[in-house]
Amino acid sequence: MSSDIRDEIESLRPVLVPEGEYPVIFRDWKKLWIFRRPVLVMFFEMAKENEHSGTLLPAYYRVIWNGDQFTAGWRSYFCRDYQQCFGAVDRNDQFDISKFEELIVLAEVREVTHDQEKRPLDKVNRYSRIGRLLKVISSMGISE
Repeated sequence: MSSDIRDEIESLRPVLVPEGEYPVIFRDWKKLWIFRRPVLVMFFEMAKENEHSGTLLPAYYRVIWNGDQFTAGWRSYFCRDYQQCFGAVDRNDQFDISKFEELIVLAEVREVTHDQEKRPLDKVNRYSRIGRLLKVISSMGISE
């Protein structure tokens, strides 16, 4: 990933996109701790030619990190999304994030309307994120 895209991701203000299913392209990932929990954050760019084209949205996954490798439980959101896109996996500690590169994936976009403590967010503070990855649509513009 180029440092330009990394810098852009770091400085982005969260955006609000209407809920729905959109084609997205994987751009980068990051290892974070959020609320004292290890998290994999994957960033996807909206691919459809519309007013939101080029918008970057995060997908958050709870995982267990071991260096730059991670394990995701069989019932975890990451394992489910990964298998939705690439089929069944034999082990839950051998995921390859690079498999998302060069693909267009159909994603469910959700609006975040409440904070961690279930308090409603005012409209000005609401934002969107990837809720689920549904399936691979195409590889580099070639329909599946």
